[in-house]
Amino acid sequence: MLSQTNHSISYPTTTNDSITILYGSQTGNAQSLAELLALQSYRIFDQECVKSNL
Repeated sequence: MLSQTNHSISYPTTTNDSITILYGSQTGNAQSLAELLALQSYRIFDQECVKSNL
């Protein structure tokens, strides 16, 4: 006879924290990458990002 075990999965709760993306750019490449990273973060994790140029 197989024993039945009650397994429960708990997922992390969402918070209102934001992600900060720091970058340094003279030619705009790092800025473009930071914007892409922020967009993907929002799409995948539903997380707002703050981008800041150093």
